Amino acid sequence: MGHERQPRSAARGLGWTAVLTLGLLAAHAGAAPILYGQEVTVYATVTGPSEIEFAPDGALFAAHNSPSNGAARLYRIPPGGGAAVEWGSASPQDPDGIDVYGGKVYAAAEDHVWQGDLATGAMATWTTWSGGRNMTTIAVDKLGDYGDAGDVVIGSARYGNDIELISATTRQTTMSVSSGDLYVPRGLLFATGTLYCVESSATEGIWAIGPAGGLTRVSDGGFAWGSPSALLYDPVEDVFYVADNGRDEILRVPRVGGTPVVVGTGFTEVYGLAMGGDGRIYVADTTSNVVWVAIPEPTTIALLSVGLLLPVWRRRRRQA
Repeated sequence: MGHERQPRSAARGLGWTAVLTLGLLAAHAGAAPILYGQEVTVYATVTGPSEIEFAPDGALFAAHNSPSNGAARLYRIPPGGGAAVEWGSASPQDPDGIDVYGGKVYAAAEDHVWQGDLATGAMATWTTWSGGRNMTTIAVDKLGDYGDAGDVVIGSARYGNDIELISATTRQTTMSVSSGDLYVPRGLLFATGTLYCVESSATEGIWAIGPAGGLTRVSDGGFAWGSPSALLYDPVEDVFYVADNGRDEILRVPRVGGTPVVVGTGFTEVYGLAMGGDGRIYVADTTSNVVWVAIPEPTTIALLSVGLLLPVWRRRRRQA
């Protein structure tokens, strides 16, 4: 993502299954959603956040989900959180998708991809089409995995091409995917050199998209998805996090495939997930008009739980 990842604590040696088990012991009742057994807290307030992405300076940019398809602003959340402020010199139409690369902010909005300058906020159309695209997600190919660094991938609903790769040089489509398995793709991202997304409406689940446009569904053991709506990759653990609006949950899935595990509950309508340089997970809850943050990070929860349980275990050992 936008930050350099920092090393996590030695608690990783406990294994993520232990983290889940011990973290759940720390759960307590409350109005806030739960992630890894602990209530999340409000990181920022922002109107209808959709996809979110960190900039190198720690600012978090949020796209705006606009159900009416009216003009909408992008938002910038200052480093450390707080109230979001409108950002950019233009008002894109329903900018669901956002990414940050090379000093620029990219936003996918209906038939346009917008590009804004991080330093000045000046925005211009990066490319445009006619034909009724309703872009739901965007990702910049930052390492040139499928073409040149700076190429842009979009996902569309209500259009023949579900996924398109656009050349940064010619601004023309160089790869397109049209499949009955996709209808409303979301959460486009690159992980370990491969492009992934989640499908929220047709064949729900996680999909890998090959450089030539071939589709492969990530094995999930026949899991009953509701409506997967956001995707995040953790390169340290080599796992995906998936927000599922149909289940009001966040799930953890190995990148190579496996049975999803519920790690978050109580969310309402999530269209954006991000991970900061601190390893914490940030959740854009559209209808709640907030970005949540998981505090502490999962490994810290495990250490806390172990610290609470060890005295009890030792007492029982002495009494035995």
